[in-house]
Amino acid sequence: MKFEKEARQLYNIVHSIASRNQRTLTARDENDHPAVLSTITDMSKVAEAVCIGVMDIPVDKIVGVAAPGAENHLYTPDFMPLASEASDFAAKWRSLYRDYFTDEGIRNPISCYEYLGRFYIIDGQKRVSVLKSCGEAVISAQVVRLMPVESQDKEIQSYFQFLKHFCLTGLYQLSFNNPENFEKLQEALGYESDYVWKDTDRYSFLFNWNVFECIYKKVFTEEKHMTAADIFVSLLDEYSYSEITKMHAWELENALRAVWKKRYGSVVVNLEDVFPKIS
Repeated sequence: MKFEKEARQLYNIVHSIASRNQRTLTARDENDHPAVLSTITDMSKVAEAVCIGVMDIPVDKIVGVAAPGAENHLYTPDFMPLASEASDFAAKWRSLYRDYFTDEGIRNPISCYEYLGRFYIIDGQKRVSVLKSCGEAVISAQVVRLMPVESQDKEIQSYFQFLKHFCLTGLYQLSFNNPENFEKLQEALGYESDYVWKDTDRYSFLFNWNVFECIYKKVFTEEKHMTAADIFVSLLDEYSYSEITKMHAWELENALRAVWKKRYGSVVVNLEDVFPKIS
């Protein structure tokens, strides 16, 4: 069967990683399965449910499932598979992997709730697991947004600020702790502050954003006060957007290190240790 060997090899790899991660989480007395929205969220704090429609969402913002289910124990929190290679689950997982390489690919969107910028799967756990294992950054999803009740809570206030930006960009990838940074980004891209992004604007930006975010995640592993978008705007204070898009990965790495050191006096980690120079 075409791609069966590759499917088995990948499943064995990610299953091994999942098993090791589960042992680590268990030793720390931490949850070793995906979070369940219905058990961690007080639904009385949800004002309404709004159907957003089908869109591409960032895979790394999928953090759990909507409700308890029979398959939940088959995944680690990041949806890596725990079932044995000989299980029916593994066979279905490998079948989806083979579909990934067909002309059609995995196109059937998952369904999920979005709450405070994070996603909880209603249907499609295996699709998420396969696509994450293949390194995909986004997945097609039917999204229902759970709107929180307005309050003075800092997280709720930040979320409503994010929604103002989302209405213009349509991107979940961009969130700012400093609201002024969104206007700076719009200006750097040559847009008016209230400009609504077209599909071509999003695709072009994400092509460059994915390179930057890869570096950001390797470098700022412990950063909690500034988002990737905030730090990206810090770069834009020193370089034009055009200059950033033309940088090789190692040049972008060094630029990021220099900007951070100039502003804050030190870097979080040694970038040369965590991101190899590539041309």
